[in-house]
Amino acid sequence: MTTLLKNCFLIDGTGAPGKTCDVLIENDVIKDIGSFLNGRADKVIDLEHNVLAPGFIDTGADSDHYFTLFTDPGQHSLVAQGVTTLIGGNAGTSLAPLFGENILSFRKWADPNKINSNWAHFSELITTLRTRALGVNFGSLVGHSTLRRGLLGDSTLPLNTMEYRKFNFLIHQSLEEGAFGLSFGLAYTRAASVSPEEIFELTKQLSAVRAVFSCYPRVHEGIDSGVHEVITIAKENQLNTDITHLSTPDTEDFHTALKEIEDAARDVNVHFDVSPYAISVKPLFTLMPVWATQHGFDTLLRYVAESNTRTRILQELEAHHDMIGNIVVSYAKNQWIIHGKRIHEIAENQNISVGEALLKILTVSENQAGGFISDGTEAIREQLLAHSRALVSSNGVGYDVIQSIGRPKIHPRSFGAFPRFLRIVRERNLLSLEKAVQKITGAVAEKFGIQKRGIIRRGNYADFVVFDGAHIKEGNTFEIPTAPPEGISFVFINGVLVYDHGVFSDAYSGRALASLSRLS
Repeated sequence: MTTLLKNCFLIDGTGAPGKTCDVLIENDVIKDIGSFLNGRADKVIDLEHNVLAPGFIDTGADSDHYFTLFTDPGQHSLVAQGVTTLIGGNAGTSLAPLFGENILSFRKWADPNKINSNWAHFSELITTLRTRALGVNFGSLVGHSTLRRGLLGDSTLPLNTMEYRKFNFLIHQSLEEGAFGLSFGLAYTRAASVSPEEIFELTKQLSAVRAVFSCYPRVHEGIDSGVHEVITIAKENQLNTDITHLSTPDTEDFHTALKEIEDAARDVNVHFDVSPYAISVKPLFTLMPVWATQHGFDTLLRYVAESNTRTRILQELEAHHDMIGNIVVSYAKNQWIIHGKRIHEIAENQNISVGEALLKILTVSENQAGGFISDGTEAIREQLLAHSRALVSSNGVGYDVIQSIGRPKIHPRSFGAFPRFLRIVRERNLLSLEKAVQKITGAVAEKFGIQKRGIIRRGNYADFVVFDGAHIKEGNTFEIPTAPPEGISFVFINGVLVYDHGVFSDAYSGRALASLSRLS
């Protein structure tokens, strides 16, 4: 099957100036680029001088964490934005390897009973995904917290010599079987006890295979301290580093952290990822005192039930009364009726304190609750989007059918992050369109070692998005979060037209990806 895309304005993902040309697809790959007669192809589509760009690569999507990779396999809310590839396993939690009770590490996002996880090793996950319908390409990091929970359960003790050997074996095995790197979620309180020595020892083997060291840094003692820890380890082990979920408060410690990233970039390959929204969704348990959550949910429930520890928790929460009260609940298991409500509204309706309301939400939801939390200012967010070390991700979730009852209060990033980024860049004149596209295509593919994707050249896979560069934008708001973006006309995944002016095809042409030199 050959398809000829005529009269496109090609932005190839390298940052090079765009050009007018035709692109010929043969089956799933790019056959040729130039100027061709219509008779060369089985199908011809005139792009009418719209932009043809590589499909966007989202390294921050949470479709694996929320299990919508399985429940909503078309991933329509991401595909309609132009996303063709996801990298999961972020923030320390991955779908493999699964053993012991480490599937419970997903509880802060979703109910583990939603899926039948009939795999153990990374290779088995990839094999399983290759037998399922996938609406996007999907690859994954291996998660440190997933491994730790499988090996040690709820223990927060330092690793001993034998445990280090087991840990390093599992990391090595996962990398050999296709993982793109190793991720850490140090901002989550369960990882608070993880020492810098543990991170240093477990990341040593990454540099030899250029696997990614992905880290959500600690923030409890200031973002500058958390970033400094990551940078120090990255330098010592010469790691290909991605700092995720970089918080953006307009504070001195944040600017100190950003300066350290800029300085470190002279010696080590370090980037950070940023979403084009100043409001994010975070698990509500992250609002709790560190000491109350670091030993697991069952221990937290005991603390909440015991008078002395409950009083201590409420006293510490009171110091953040206004901030907690203004948080909008985005999801809470067993409590869909509170989706979209502020915690202070819930407290007032039940005649209890804000702290008591938070504890009740966490208890009833079995710790599966999250909320919209301010993550800095729009001005700083825009500054970061244009930063030379920034990569852009959605931090969103892929959905197909949105139900009015039982579903979370959707963050608009799940439907509009990448068009929003391109609109901001255009309106604020932050970057050329070519450089903006590079941040979400070629630069990401190079960073993560995603082969034959992210750049439009002969022989690469035909993952494309076609859009109007002068008008592309998000079509949604926080009030109406599921409205589709504007200005995107076509999306191709592995040579298959999957999205045509708002209409999705029945094709599931995505593939499970393994990193280079491992599974093909």
